[in-house]
Amino acid sequence: MGGWASYLKDLEATGLITSGCISKIDSKKHAKSSSFEFHQSEIDKLSTLMTRGETNVPAHVQGGEYHIRENDEVIAVGTLMGTEYRKQIVVVGKTEKFIVVCIAEEGVNDGKCRKEVQWIVDHITGEGY
Repeated sequence: MGGWASYLKDLEATGLITSGCISKIDSKKHAKSSSFEFHQSEIDKLSTLMTRGETNVPAHVQGGEYHIRENDEVIAVGTLMGTEYRKQIVVVGKTEKFIVVCIAEEGVNDGKCRKEVQWIVDHITGEGY
């Protein structure tokens, strides 16, 4: 997972994401950016939300509450709720064995965060995971 940690740190350094994590669903093995605080319970809840395809529900990620507005069980997107000064989104991707979570400033990257999460999901899926 070391290569993925470097990749996430590069995305963070370029400003594409503010934080991110790639985690195995069934274990604590993960790669994360510098500012991501890993909590297995958060990953477990996101996995359940993704599996159910839930939308219009809150998701608690990294201390923020995000309104999940899109979820096709592979990619979910939500916006930070209850704040006017921090416009952030969360993008969650799911494969058979992994969850990808990235947080980015809303509107700054015009969907690039979502495209990046999709690329990571496609890569992991292509590897059979």
